[in-house]
Amino acid sequence: MLGLARPRGGRFALGVLLGAAATAAGVGLLSLAAWLIATAATHPAVTALSVAVVLTRALGVTRGVARYLERLVTHDAALRTLADARDRVYARLAATEPVRRFRSGDLVSRLVSDTDATQDLLVRGLTPPLAALLVGGGVVTLSTALLTEGGLLLAAGLVLAGVATRASVSA
Repeated sequence: MLGLARPRGGRFALGVLLGAAATAAGVGLLSLAAWLIATAATHPAVTALSVAVVLTRALGVTRGVARYLERLVTHDAALRTLADARDRVYARLAATEPVRRFRSGDLVSRLVSDTDATQDLLVRGLTPPLAALLVGGGVVTLSTALLTEGGLLLAAGLVLAGVATRASVSA
């Protein structure tokens, strides 16, 4: 399936970047909101918080727009790849398989479920982990630049979370 998706690699890469932008906006939104709440508790002048309030709104909008665009781009590329896969499967089936030995709905059901399952590989199995890897690497780099021990601890936590997620998916 990845071979069939190769001609649309640019679209998938754009989808990964858009997914990373949405995730990064979410991380920034959480961080900024926590800072805003902690700072507002000290009752500073409202003007001291105005930039953070505007940035919070901007990050919220950016997160939604980037997520929408990521879904639009990756689903378009996955559906086009799926159409190519179905075309190849039907052509090969017509050339090699005696269709009469299947019941009418059985063959169609098998083909649709098998090719639809491959779409999940591209949309749910490829894009989100790559976007998370990009954002995780960026956050670890930023954290390490600010506080080395904190960045290393965050990197270890992200690696452990990734291993635990992988193990739970495999089980």
